[in-house]
Amino acid sequence: MKKSDKIKYQKMTPAQLQKEFEDTQKNLFELKTKHHLEPIKDTSVFKKHKLTISYLMALLSLKQNDTKK
Repeated sequence: MKKSDKIKYQKMTPAQLQKEFEDTQKNLFELKTKHHLEPIKDTSVFKKHKLTISYLMALLSLKQNDTKK
């Protein structure tokens, strides 16, 4: 993940992060489905999407904990 992406995600609100999280999960699911039908040449996109999802989950939990305090 690029540093510019991390900065972009850090500036987002929790609602925007949630939408981005759901979109990334949906894209990963579609890629996996497509990969089962016909092999994808660049399989590194799976790892990139998984890392993005985990980063977004971490940011979401941090931002939701900050709003509760």
